[in-house]
Amino acid sequence: MTRKKTSFKVKDVSGPPDAPWLWFSAALLQSDAWLTASPHLRRVLDFLHLEHLRHDRQQNGNLLAPYADLVKFGIGRNFILKAITEGEERGLIEVDHGLSFANGKRAPSRFRLTYFHTRSGNANHAPTDEWRHYHRVAEKPRPRNPIQKQKRELITELLKANPERSNRAIAKLAQVSHPIVGAIRREVENLTPWKERLGPVVDQGLGSEAKPSVSAKNQVVDHIPVTGRGSATTYTDSRRGRGAGDGLSTDRDGDGVRRCRAYVSNGSGHRLCGRPVAAGSERCREHIAVSVH
Repeated sequence: MTRKKTSFKVKDVSGPPDAPWLWFSAALLQSDAWLTASPHLRRVLDFLHLEHLRHDRQQNGNLLAPYADLVKFGIGRNFILKAITEGEERGLIEVDHGLSFANGKRAPSRFRLTYFHTRSGNANHAPTDEWRHYHRVAEKPRPRNPIQKQKRELITELLKANPERSNRAIAKLAQVSHPIVGAIRREVENLTPWKERLGPVVDQGLGSEAKPSVSAKNQVVDHIPVTGRGSATTYTDSRRGRGAGDGLSTDRDGDGVRRCRAYVSNGSGHRLCGRPVAAGSERCREHIAVSVH
């Protein structure tokens, strides 16, 4: 087997390939009609390109694309008509729809690619390029639903009035899902100063360095109800398998702030306190005062 000689001449290496080929202008590839075409229309165009090459690029305007062949090419039958209509609207293809006969049969539709030349008899006609007149219409942003805005304001008011309520309880009142309430709660907490969020705290004579008692290591978890703020009931959690050195606080939100993990319940659910812990302690100032009291 003889190998083809290597050539370093531009005319030998930069020309068209020996196999059948098509050319596309830069204006076509950068046009809105081409760039925003749907995947189904792209497949129809690819099929027509191959059909154009099978006829030695001499039958543009008489190209056939039967549904059965398009389905074998990978286009769903339900998407074929929509893709062809889209191609006509964008000016990429022109379709001569076949006529229906009295016996129920129908002549096949014939396609023309508008960006390639057309041969009619012995004459060649230049591309018509209807795709140049297609321009994408910018989609207007959808207006915000006024009902969603009202519910958002309602949830915000409920959170500010009763911050100790659980997300599920507020979601039931506002008739929304509890993840939505949780997202709005985080926004409200980020906008509310910590001092206002903590509320008034009764001084029990504890300094900033005072630490609450923590259960010994490997002790069984117990939930001890104590009196909390308002109508809610708070619970202390000894955390099974945790010793005094482990602590009860954690960085729940990933912002570097250690937060109290005491349980809070108002009869409709339980949640963690989530307030920042006091200096030198494992709980917030309110639960330090409650546990001592």
